Amino acid sequence: MTASEVGGSITSESKGGIDISTDSTVGDNITSVGVVDVQGGSRVLGKIVAGTDSDDGTVTVTASEVRGSITSETAGGIDIDDGSTVDGALDSPGTVDVQEGSDVQGGVDAGGDTTVNAGSTVGGDIISDGNVGVSGGSTVDGGIEVTGGSNIDLSNADINGHVTLGPSGSFTCDNSTIRDKNCSEYRSPQYEINITGTNSPVTKGDDLQVDLGVENVGFNGEGDISLLVDGTEQKTKTVDIDRSNDNPQGVQFSWETSDASVGEHNLTVTSAVDTESTSVYVAGENGPAFTVEAIDTDEEVYAYDSLSVLATVKNRGGENGSMEIRLQDFDGQTVDSTSPYIEDGSTKEVLLEWAPATGDIGTGGVTVDTDADTGTDTAEVRVLENFYEIENVQLYSAGKDIDAELFLNLSNEGNATIEAINRSGTTVDERTVDAMSDLYRILENKNAKNFEGEIFVTLYDVNGDKRDTASQDWNGANGNSGGGSGSPTADSVETVDGTTPGSGTSFLEFDVRVDLGESARITAVNVTKPAKQNSEVSVFTKLDDASPELYLNPASTSGGDQNGQYAGAYTVGTLQPLDTDAVFSDGSVLSVRLGRINSGNVQFTYSEAASESDSDITVTLQFDDDSSYETYLSVTNVNS
Repeated sequence: MTASEVGGSITSESKGGIDISTDSTVGDNITSVGVVDVQGGSRVLGKIVAGTDSDDGTVTVTASEVRGSITSETAGGIDIDDGSTVDGALDSPGTVDVQEGSDVQGGVDAGGDTTVNAGSTVGGDIISDGNVGVSGGSTVDGGIEVTGGSNIDLSNADINGHVTLGPSGSFTCDNSTIRDKNCSEYRSPQYEINITGTNSPVTKGDDLQVDLGVENVGFNGEGDISLLVDGTEQKTKTVDIDRSNDNPQGVQFSWETSDASVGEHNLTVTSAVDTESTSVYVAGENGPAFTVEAIDTDEEVYAYDSLSVLATVKNRGGENGSMEIRLQDFDGQTVDSTSPYIEDGSTKEVLLEWAPATGDIGTGGVTVDTDADTGTDTAEVRVLENFYEIENVQLYSAGKDIDAELFLNLSNEGNATIEAINRSGTTVDERTVDAMSDLYRILENKNAKNFEGEIFVTLYDVNGDKRDTASQDWNGANGNSGGGSGSPTADSVETVDGTTPGSGTSFLEFDVRVDLGESARITAVNVTKPAKQNSEVSVFTKLDDASPELYLNPASTSGGDQNGQYAGAYTVGTLQPLDTDAVFSDGSVLSVRLGRINSGNVQFTYSEAASESDSDITVTLQFDDDSSYETYLSVTNVNS
């Protein structure tokens, strides 16, 4: 098959096999009794199974792509070459070759030899009954395991898993890494150490126990682990941990402290490749005795905030050492603790913290306690209830979106949900934000001009409990129906030149707006007609709430019904009331377009005039606070 495309699977019962070449595409699986050859930039979007009933089920993929796994059921094997990619695993009782920059995202299971070279990649484990060679900058993301007397040969290769040989196989390694170890490091045992715990502090004469987690990340074999105290070796243990055990194994050292000095000591555990250290303490036989000299903390804290308590502690026991210091809440429960080392007669400041909950609201005592009989001090603290208030919600038009500004009064962290709920009670948009006074966007890219309903805000405290709610109504294109009354101002004035009587052309176009937090309603419009225009002017007398545009563009010269949508005629020179409840608020914009004033074959040109005395037409918009806005237009090149 050459330069072709098959939408589904291909199955061949012929021992001659299947040949896919020259930019061909197979939309699903390939199953063949014989060989399968995919080459020349071709693609197989499923898996390949070859040699189902043949002595030769070789699969060859050259400079091509296979989206699934590849299985060859005969000793013919699999050859992936020349930058090919295979999304699945390779499985064959024969040989497997991955060469020349090819990429196999799964693993390899081969009955014969396996070769990975020339910058190729295998994404899983290689398991082979034959020899395995990885070279030329190639990478195996898993491990390599061979059986019997098979060999592993690595040259300029990166192996991210373990290398496992059979009982009589050999391993050669040059300029390669295995689990980030170079060849010589990996071929010997590599014992990594982690100190998991000690019983420090101990009294002089008692044994100090050191617990370790030890893992062999190299080859199998014995290795020594040593315990040092203040740089002097105390004990050495020989361990033999199998590298196939992925869980660290427990090892314990014991140090007898009869001859140790009282005080702090540096304890170190080492292997050939790793070192771990920690501080331990040996106390005198009489032991330290800590007393709390003073505590310093805030008198008030809100529930779920952190209360910091700074304790000044002195060791009066006659011996150096450490002792547990505990912070207790109103009920005497330990909420924080630490065990500092303090030399005899010395003082140290210790920081402890407590986060009270709702059940702790009220006044009580927090206590810093030690094991010494006199080592206690208490401070009175008042835990306050958190407050969460929504002071105000303001809504602003933001193109197709709505900006909701929250004004919150909080004592602690919390969350707020902002919901857009339409008139039918359906939530059409929702978002959860960290509670703070800020501006948040809702109905993003969902055409807020077509939304009518409520923007509903719910405030939750740090514990997830609902504390306050608020809402503002949104009236589609007319925006927020709340707010006070304010006079619009000119946002922009633009004059558009042209000739008409064709309908739909705007000659004067300008915007009006009101300040944020204010609102106004257009109640009337007045167009003063120049004397040289001899026909009536009819205007729309109602605003379309879904698209806030006031068109002064009549379809006739005698008034009447305006295309069945806007009823009423207009008399030039009279302040004409508009039948609308539309409110423009919080920065929303109303676009006004002045178009055809007369009909017939009269042609004219509009341009903006500087003042009323220079104009032929004056357009006046009246608002519900009795303010008005005027713009002036000159008409020239009039033919009657």
